[in-house]
Amino acid sequence: MRRTALMLALTLALGIAVEIIGQQIANAQQLSDARVADLIRAGRVRVGLGLVPTFAVKDPATGELRGVAMDLARALAARPGVELLPVEYPSPPSVLEGLKSAAWMWGF
Repeated sequence: MRRTALMLALTLALGIAVEIIGQQIANAQQLSDARVADLIRAGRVRVGLGLVPTFAVKDPATGELRGVAMDLARALAARPGVELLPVEYPSPPSVLEGLKSAAWMWGF
């Protein structure tokens, strides 16, 4: 039960982040946001993904990441037309450690 609640919370948080960034990108022409300009200039976005069943899993046959998190990450990269660089972690808490060390951050 706790794991399901955690996965739902992480999915909701990622969805909110995608929406916020999407809105920033959509308004980039009207509002000159330096962060959006950096993202476009870099041409790529690094997204941290914790490998948790139904959230993000690695296909054992192909090695590709798939799941809700990857779908959201692809949408995040597709909107401004930048390359997606997924950074995988064994669990959601380790994703936060990656953020603290700047291993993944959009636009960098």
